[in-house]
Amino acid sequence: MGSALLRLTRHSTGKAVRQVLRAATLDTKLIIGTVVVALVGLAAMFIALSSVIVPNFTTLEQQNIARHVDSTNATLDEFSNRVATAVRDYGAWNDSYDYLQNPTRGFEADTFSLLALTNLDVSGMAYVRFDGKIIFSRWVDLDKQIIVQTMGRHFDTLLASPAILSRAKAEPSLRFYAWVGDQLVAISTAQVIRTDGSGTPSGFVVMARVLDSTQLSELLSLQARLVQGGATDLVGSDPADSGVLHVSIPVTGFDGKPVAHAQFGVPRTLTAMGKHTLLVALGAATMVLLAALLVLGRMIRALAIKPLKRVEHHMQGITLSGNPEPLTLPARSDEIGSLMLSLNSMLAQLKNLREQLEIQSFRLGRTESAVGLMHNVRNGLNPLNIILGQASANRPPVAQSDAERALSELRNEDCPPERRRKLLDFVGATLLSHFRSGNHLEQELEAARTHLNRVIELIGDQQAAAHEKVETQSCDPHAVIEHNAALARYSSIGNIRFNVADEAPHVEANRVLLSQVIGNLFGNAVESIQSAKRKAGLVEVTFMETDSLHGPQVQILVRDNGEGFDPATGKKLFEQGYSTRKNKSGGLGLHWCAHAIKMMDGELQLSSDGPGLGATAIITLPAALNPSVICAAKPDGDRAEPAPYPDTPAATAHREIQSRQ
Repeated sequence: MGSALLRLTRHSTGKAVRQVLRAATLDTKLIIGTVVVALVGLAAMFIALSSVIVPNFTTLEQQNIARHVDSTNATLDEFSNRVATAVRDYGAWNDSYDYLQNPTRGFEADTFSLLALTNLDVSGMAYVRFDGKIIFSRWVDLDKQIIVQTMGRHFDTLLASPAILSRAKAEPSLRFYAWVGDQLVAISTAQVIRTDGSGTPSGFVVMARVLDSTQLSELLSLQARLVQGGATDLVGSDPADSGVLHVSIPVTGFDGKPVAHAQFGVPRTLTAMGKHTLLVALGAATMVLLAALLVLGRMIRALAIKPLKRVEHHMQGITLSGNPEPLTLPARSDEIGSLMLSLNSMLAQLKNLREQLEIQSFRLGRTESAVGLMHNVRNGLNPLNIILGQASANRPPVAQSDAERALSELRNEDCPPERRRKLLDFVGATLLSHFRSGNHLEQELEAARTHLNRVIELIGDQQAAAHEKVETQSCDPHAVIEHNAALARYSSIGNIRFNVADEAPHVEANRVLLSQVIGNLFGNAVESIQSAKRKAGLVEVTFMETDSLHGPQVQILVRDNGEGFDPATGKKLFEQGYSTRKNKSGGLGLHWCAHAIKMMDGELQLSSDGPGLGATAIITLPAALNPSVICAAKPDGDRAEPAPYPDTPAATAHREIQSRQ
């Protein structure tokens, strides 16, 4: 039951985490991912450093302890070896050999004096025969320079030990540590022979040197103590002092077993240093990792998150405004820059398609309106056609010649009465028939007039609608002009530049109509330049703000260095079907352009100084009342310095779009 509940809890927790991650933003996911990677990296780094630093420092500490142990053993060995050196000198000495054979007081006075023992740096000395008889022994306190009888008795008891006697008899010399009373001493024996090595040894000489904790501390250069007994070796740390490692080294006795332990504490500086190094390395790695995460986070925000948010914000603005304007960001050569280029290319194509759709919709609307008008006119003229057809098909019941002949006979006085009566009936019937036919024709003509008036009303309504002011709004002509200039330069042949002034006041206009007018004017300018066969063509657009009785206005001046025209024919250019060039379709376009500008409460004018001197189109439109709400934002195009051609007039600061094909 408990395991099932645990699995259910883990499953629900994992599901909740996955749901949170799915709902999180990209920024949050990146932060969570980097934090998780950082934590895993820190854990891995901690494990790696722990597996390298701590064991190495532990090894160094063990080596340090081993050196202390070796140093202690060497010190103990050297301490006892000094006693062995002294005792061997006395063992191979003729006086010692003679003394064992024939003891004398003089030898004892010289050899066992305080001065002699002090010079030998030994506390005890004795001559013993192999049968266990101690010829002479003495124990002194070197510090107090006195003879200590009590310690001497303990010393004699130790020397009388059968084990020591048998070993001393069997071996030329001995070295070992033993307790004499409450003092640990280094004891060494040597069989007594002559100086030249001859003679049969009959006994041995013994020397003892006291080793206390103070001496051991001085020799080891650290605080040490000697503990009596055969305690087990101790190498470990005291729980009360975790910073010190306590070491216990055995001091071997006569039988090779420990008779004492030399104990001292070794500060665990290397272990502490290892831990400190681990913490410092981990802390430094953490700081480096945090700095790297901070830099990485800032780079991710600056290079990816912020541009993507700009894209999101821009796309939301396009969704709200409906204007697919390009996104303006600093040029970049990475994937984000490529994405921006692709996005702007897509938005430009979408904008072009939208404008084409609007233009087609506008044209379709005009076509449908014209088709509807023609349909209504046809429906209105059909009855009129029928009436007129019937009227033309009707023939008078009496021919005109018959009526004229009857009237001529009636005017003749010689006409017989019966004939006159018949002629009068004939003329009366004819008049009655004409009256009836005239009344019917009058009714038919009245109906025809009614249908004709309906057709005239339809045409009048269409004309009124055509002359109505179209819907306008605040519009940026700069974007419209740059767009049409980009289209015109690709359709041109030769070297033609399009220079557009940097700043353009907003106007009240219909963007679709204005774009069509500008495109038509640019097309005419390109055709004019190509007809003039210019080596270097230039189309320059400038803006001018003016005041009029109707309020502030903006003039858009489109100049070209094309073939121009005769000023006397300037007004005829706006007539329907008129054109200055053969096999060119420009007159109808200018007529429509002037009409479209007029519907926006504006005016279109053309001027030229003469043939070969270029032409200028002036579009005058009302200035925008609320420039903050625009129908087309200014795109970010390629900039270049103005460089007008020698045969063109000087221009103000402008934006250049150059076409070279």
